[in-house]
Amino acid sequence: MLKHILVSLTLSAAAVFAANPAHRRIERRAATNVFPTPPTTSTLSSPITVKAGQSFTPPQAYTRYERGAGTCGSGEGGQADAVFILEEGATLNRVVIGKNQMEGVHCLGQCTINYVFFEDVCEDAITIKQTSGVSRINFGGAKGASDKIVQHNGGGKVIINSFYAENFGKLYRSCGNCKTQYKRSVEINDSWAVSGLNLVGINSNFGDTATIRRQKASNVKVICQKFTGNNSGKEPSQNGSGPDSAGHQVVGIDVVTRPSSTPSEDSTSTLKPPSPSPSTWFRRSPKSLLANLAALVTNGRCGQLSSSVEKGQQEDREEEDGGAKEDPLAQAHKNPNFTFHRADLSDFNVALEVLKGCDAVIHLAGAPNPGDYKVETHNMNVVLSWNVLRACAELGITRIAQASSVNVLTMPYSAKAIFHYFPIDENHPCEPDEPYGLSKVIMETQAATIVRRYPKMRVASLRLSWSVPHRSQSGSRDPQDMWTAKDLWGYVHEESVADAFLRAVSPNLGPAGGGKTWTGHEAFFITAPEIASLDQDSKALKEQFWKDVPVRDGWELGGTKGFFDCSKAKEYLGWVHRDPDVPAPPS
Repeated sequence: MLKHILVSLTLSAAAVFAANPAHRRIERRAATNVFPTPPTTSTLSSPITVKAGQSFTPPQAYTRYERGAGTCGSGEGGQADAVFILEEGATLNRVVIGKNQMEGVHCLGQCTINYVFFEDVCEDAITIKQTSGVSRINFGGAKGASDKIVQHNGGGKVIINSFYAENFGKLYRSCGNCKTQYKRSVEINDSWAVSGLNLVGINSNFGDTATIRRQKASNVKVICQKFTGNNSGKEPSQNGSGPDSAGHQVVGIDVVTRPSSTPSEDSTSTLKPPSPSPSTWFRRSPKSLLANLAALVTNGRCGQLSSSVEKGQQEDREEEDGGAKEDPLAQAHKNPNFTFHRADLSDFNVALEVLKGCDAVIHLAGAPNPGDYKVETHNMNVVLSWNVLRACAELGITRIAQASSVNVLTMPYSAKAIFHYFPIDENHPCEPDEPYGLSKVIMETQAATIVRRYPKMRVASLRLSWSVPHRSQSGSRDPQDMWTAKDLWGYVHEESVADAFLRAVSPNLGPAGGGKTWTGHEAFFITAPEIASLDQDSKALKEQFWKDVPVRDGWELGGTKGFFDCSKAKEYLGWVHRDPDVPAPPS
């Protein structure tokens, strides 16, 4: 039996978790700081109004819209100065708002804003005026907001997903002095903020709430600023900052601090363990993939693996309305069944110390996307992987699984997707053109290197697709969007990911365990066998987007059949994708 297992969690955290499969995505649609290049510019004499229930997408995606030179003046503008006005239930898709404008987008009712990028916000990018309901801002970005990016003047809720903000006053602000005031709420997920004053500002006296999940923040002065709002038009006063139980909830925020600084109270999450040495880089990310990695139960320095992995899981699902349970790292500190270590794994000696006494390692620490597309992601992932692999070799730990990615191929993060054939298997060339995919290729190369010197080691690199708690989360993406097409409309259920990792480090990985006995390094695609979209035909999508890519003999696309061949994972690990939302096929 496998007694001790260590799982590295984030850049600077090594941890083991009790079974508690919080249904959170492992690899999400990351916010990006790479803005689209507009094919053309349209200068408007008046706003474009998108009527109630209608959707606007320009004839050429990411057309730049402006109001003319000199329109970004001093002082407050109004609705007449907007570029787009969205009526109740309207949707705005794939546009770029240029610098020559003042008021950006005004939502008169509930609205949806997808893939909208603001090159240089004059004062406010988006103004929400709904009296109730929910407005959503998805997959966009904004730079250069002297004041607010999202100004919430009406009521209800605003949800901001995978949004990039740079050089701003506030990413979100609940109006502090509007004549009519409301109890407002905001939810920010998987976003990235660089160089700002306040990430969020709410009025605590009106009962406003803010929930921030999996946020990356760099050089943001205050994460959660509270105000005492009014309806008299006077400047509202500040009255403290969160997170706390009085309005701000933060689950999984990444705060990057340079060597000369330490995390401030304003930038920490609900979990506040002792700060690391200021001589190290520190990144806090309590989002824990490890909460999904099954039953680590009683005894053992690093936790003991239960023999009933799947049956022992406890449900800890995020609510459909966006509510979240207690952060799994906070739970970790309360659970006596394992030991949690916060450590800088970029220091080899630290990694060596943390791994002592463990029988197996699941390595998940690192950056989950290309970041600035320069050096940080690449260097971080490569160094952490080598330190963990080398420490395992030194300590005689022979069973290791590390998180690789389908992005070893040229997938969504790449400038151009290159597919040599379908279905894709482990023999397909790996040709990334960006630092995240390259870091995963190098991690796999390092694993193949270490086992040549230590041939008793068994290292599995699991190439994960977009891991989601429900198929619909990936299936709801626009199948006509090029990002989705470059992702081959794929997904993997996160419970199946947990199963794959546990199989990869199991000591019983022979025919009795459904796999085969092997040593050395092997890479495995871990994806669903079907595309996520239930209403799309994979053969038609292939003809539309990848008509010149050959299909291997014996593989027939059509219906929801996918573009990946995961038979190697079945042969070696006994792994077959299981989606709890889909009935299992008859045996």
